[in-house]
Amino acid sequence: MKMNWMRFALEELRHVRGFGDARNLMHKYPFFINRIAGTAGRCRDYPLALQIEPTNICNIACTCCSRKSLTREIGCMEFRLFRKIIDDAAMSRVRMVYLYLHGEPFLHPEIMEMIAYVKSKGLAVVITTNGMLLDRDATRRLLGCGLTNADHLIFSVLGNSRQTHERIMNGVSHDQVVRNIEGILAARKSMHMNGPIIEAAIYRMRENSHEIDDFIRRWRGVVDHVREPAAISEQFSPSGKCRQRAVACKNIQERLTIFWNGDVSLCHADLNGRHRFGNMEEMGIREVWNDTALPHFRQMHRKLKFTESQMCASCDWT
Repeated sequence: MKMNWMRFALEELRHVRGFGDARNLMHKYPFFINRIAGTAGRCRDYPLALQIEPTNICNIACTCCSRKSLTREIGCMEFRLFRKIIDDAAMSRVRMVYLYLHGEPFLHPEIMEMIAYVKSKGLAVVITTNGMLLDRDATRRLLGCGLTNADHLIFSVLGNSRQTHERIMNGVSHDQVVRNIEGILAARKSMHMNGPIIEAAIYRMRENSHEIDDFIRRWRGVVDHVREPAAISEQFSPSGKCRQRAVACKNIQERLTIFWNGDVSLCHADLNGRHRFGNMEEMGIREVWNDTALPHFRQMHRKLKFTESQMCASCDWT
């Protein structure tokens, strides 16, 4: 694992061309150290990151996606609420905003304004997308949001071949996604920009395991990072069988998860908000992080007492 992070770090350094680029890396430094040293469970009175769901609407029906179990209301976060949360984040030492969850973020009608607002407050942003909506016009708008090498845009491409990609991600066009990835790389170069960092990600599953090596060869050296392919979570698999948790979850120690309506959930695996810790309309980040039941769950993970929560015990996200 450490060798994987060493490769990641070296690839990051390729985008350091001056003092400003080096300073941008400070957004990522605490996360990097946590992965190398195994200190994600360190006690803090604030989250390092927010995981905000702009919308839980999606234009693709992936065979492996948890959304088929989604029972809560469908909607988009109001920009007014988003501004309130980001203003609070900027004052609460939050470093990074993961601007995606159980939907395609670029379906939010004000997603570009959201990204620009995060950047105006000096925070880093990470976006995961299926890539279908990032055509030439959307790419130009995205690159005009103030993104730097502090920020990451991750394309989920769950197959190397057209057949596998389109079978797993029902509704996707393989050729269109490839064109859009190549398009943003070309646009970033033509605009002499040093960000965002572009990643290609694949999760290992039975349907695509035979293409993993070809996927890595196809994209390594083309995009900035190829995510090391981990096994897809079995938490929402039809069989209901899931690997039992053996290690503490880094996400619950680092991120505050916020649904589109402002509800604070336990984590990204808590699909329907089974655990709710208030709403960001009425509460602040540090208040939710410290003055609700969330600290109990973080302590539970630090002590490896996963059986205290049925959801955590039967979850294989790490």
